[in-house]
Amino acid sequence: MELVRDLLDKQLVDRNGINTGRVDGIVVELREGLAPRLVALEAGPAVLAYRVGPRMGRWVTWLVRRFSRTRDAGRCRIPWSKITSVNLDVAIDVDVDETPLLAWQRWVARRMERLPGRGE
Repeated sequence: MELVRDLLDKQLVDRNGINTGRVDGIVVELREGLAPRLVALEAGPAVLAYRVGPRMGRWVTWLVRRFSRTRDAGRCRIPWSKITSVNLDVAIDVDVDETPLLAWQRWVARRMERLPGRGE
């Protein structure tokens, strides 16, 4: 399996068929004398920002912590043991409501409801 090609930026789908975002990062354990081991997949705005660069990653982490007051800082790590299949999408044996995967999107949606001209 070519990790970057086969996993990165694929849609994550939870056990209920709900799209939960995209795979933004891959966590690999390097072991001396052994092959690397895939540990987890990561998702969230901070993970994606770190792909752009460390400065952008720190800035987005700060924004998420500052405005959403979440402890995960825009990151969610999904253990490889919870991955059930990798096809066009990556199926995960997790309920999205039990994770912070959609926390940032829900926070933004709540704030958008308060904008003038919305929900006339």
